[in-house]
Amino acid sequence: MLTITIDQLISLKACESATDLFLAEFGRRLEIPDYTPQHQEYLIRSEWRKYLGWAWQQNVLPQWSLSEANLRGADLRGADLRGADLRWANLREANLRGADLSEADLRWANLSWANLREANLRGAYTTTAVPGWDLVDGRLQCAEVPRG
Repeated sequence: MLTITIDQLISLKACESATDLFLAEFGRRLEIPDYTPQHQEYLIRSEWRKYLGWAWQQNVLPQWSLSEANLRGADLRGADLRGADLRWANLREANLRGADLSEADLRWANLSWANLREANLRGAYTTTAVPGWDLVDGRLQCAEVPRG
């Protein structure tokens, strides 16, 4: 059983927008008998995407692998996917604008036509080049822009 309470979120110093959303959607308590990868995929595709990385880091939610997930065309704007396992994931045409993908494993992920504007890819693992980013030892680093 997964139980999350508003008091728990406040004690972990969740931001006000997250606690407001929690209260509006679930009230003071949320109980999920069996938290599955399908629940996580729902959260990724919802407004909750902005808070997932924080929830994983604070152990509020377990982090399921997203390896081979089909997120083609998904609206993932502003998603907090820090450290997510996205190996082999289909992110084709996904809107990842402003998403935090730092330290994410993107090896063999399909990023064709994905919107990566303003996305944080620092330290992400990948096997393919991403425009505006240099691939150094299998990890992405922001490309140096020549000044002049």
